[in-house]
Amino acid sequence: MTLLDQSIINFLDMADSAEKVNEYLSKLTIQLEEIEMRFADWDEVQVHTSEKRQMLYDSFEARKVQLLEQKNKKAGQLQQAAERIITGVKNKAKNLESESEINAFFSSDLMVDRARQMAQELAAMEDATKSEEILQQLLVVQQEAIRNLKDRKELYVDGAQILAMGKHRFAIQSQNVALTLTNRDGIYYYHITGTSYFEPVHHPELETLKAVVDQEYVSESKVVPRAVYLAWRMLQQYTADVNPAAAGLEQQVNAYLTAHPSEGYVKGVHDKDALLLATHWLQLRTDLGILSYLPEERALAHIFWHYLPATEKEDLTRKITAVKF
Repeated sequence: MTLLDQSIINFLDMADSAEKVNEYLSKLTIQLEEIEMRFADWDEVQVHTSEKRQMLYDSFEARKVQLLEQKNKKAGQLQQAAERIITGVKNKAKNLESESEINAFFSSDLMVDRARQMAQELAAMEDATKSEEILQQLLVVQQEAIRNLKDRKELYVDGAQILAMGKHRFAIQSQNVALTLTNRDGIYYYHITGTSYFEPVHHPELETLKAVVDQEYVSESKVVPRAVYLAWRMLQQYTADVNPAAAGLEQQVNAYLTAHPSEGYVKGVHDKDALLLATHWLQLRTDLGILSYLPEERALAHIFWHYLPATEKEDLTRKITAVKF
């Protein structure tokens, strides 16, 4: 099981596409089934493998959703950048005085070439619709510049992603269509993948989530690194009088990494940093003693103790001494 847990972490880190997520999930599922068959008579193993299977599916499904969100975000950024370039190209093309100058401009200008490169990047991401939209916008701008209605209505046929039927051209969408949530300029939209459909989401509770819209992991924000968050989670499990050397921190950190693969920790990086931070924090908390409490809290405790009746003081002192507080 330890090797399987390590394989889950490694495969999640290696899975950088939806296809690889499915491939690695299949491999790990086969390994889990082999373990079940080998220990078929052990009820405890069967229960553990059932829990592990559910965790496996949840982790890889979360990874797939994360990759899809990253892909949509990058595709949206490329499309918006290309649209800004096309706007500048359109304004510049208006000042050209001949058809040959326009054709030469659209053949050799660096900004036009950059917009085409963005379209190729979108096509490589299997987003043929956005890629074709950028190429079509460039074509329309060129056609409008030379004021030729016939040429303006023609579309380029580039690669196998475009279907030609007589005078008509159609973009072919090969990826699976899915309804997702995507973020554009700080606003959530319903988006059908592979299309230009974007519908703003109107929900009051989403306004409270603006601060974490771009946060990829629950364990890391703009001000809190993953290693610090992991060290803080470890710190919550220990009281102030725990000896860091005997706390078993390293085992606890490794166990937490295994149980939370979707939080994006990298073995050998975040666990080492978190272990170092948690060790020092525990030692500091032990050395500080009551100074680890806020001044206001210590002042209130002093006032409370000062006005407490003597009999109650003796009773509390006896109880505190008994538990070695």
